[in-house]
Amino acid sequence: MRLKPWLVSVVLLMVTSVSYASDSKRIKIVSQEWLGYTNSDGTGLYWEIVKAVFQPLNVPLTLEVLPWKRAKHLVRKQEASAYLGDYFYPNADAFLYPQWHLSVEEDVIVVFARGSLDWEEQQLSSLVNKKVAWVRGYGFEKGFLKDIPLELVEVDSAEQGMKLLKKGRVSALIDYPSSMASSELLATDAFVTEVAKKGEKLYVVFSNTESSNALIEMFDTHMPQLIQSGELKQIYLTHGQDYEAYMSSIGE
Repeated sequence: MRLKPWLVSVVLLMVTSVSYASDSKRIKIVSQEWLGYTNSDGTGLYWEIVKAVFQPLNVPLTLEVLPWKRAKHLVRKQEASAYLGDYFYPNADAFLYPQWHLSVEEDVIVVFARGSLDWEEQQLSSLVNKKVAWVRGYGFEKGFLKDIPLELVEVDSAEQGMKLLKKGRVSALIDYPSSMASSELLATDAFVTEVAKKGEKLYVVFSNTESSNALIEMFDTHMPQLIQSGELKQIYLTHGQDYEAYMSSIGE
């Protein structure tokens, strides 16, 4: 008897998950805390997607909130299984990536005091030779800002960056809207927010280990099932996120 291709995938997934569960190895997934995505109490869009993928497969999970740079370091050193919400870097030998992405990131925004930068005319070039803050380990200087000479001030959180901005110790802060949503500064006319970079796909990034291949297979097999069942849509809507934007990004 020949099994249909989709049935073969399901059978292989069942075998993989049973084998993994039988090893009783708890996987540790880490992330910077982003409100609405990776809340410290284990709720949020990203945590819920991870749980929806692995818990039905009897994979024991430990979820932990850590500073961004620390989270990446643990996965690089194979002291954690995966971290959440990073770009795909094709030459990152220390990491493995699934085919399916986790989300499409929010637009990256820049915040600065009104009138302090000529953003309308110069855009990113207005940051040249300025003190600019962002969260330690975000790596914007290696990405869309790699050709902009500036003085980087690394902070532990967007909140800390906003305090530096308010005191005039930095010229601008670069982060994500959700990280600044509760800031009182943005409720005034004293500061301006602009889009610095449009959002890109974000992934669950796994350590480069043999066991990660099994986890990636589970993730890539189960994500389409979450879409087909409507569960992924419900997770997105429950957390007030744009499900249609995610669906539109598939195949891009």
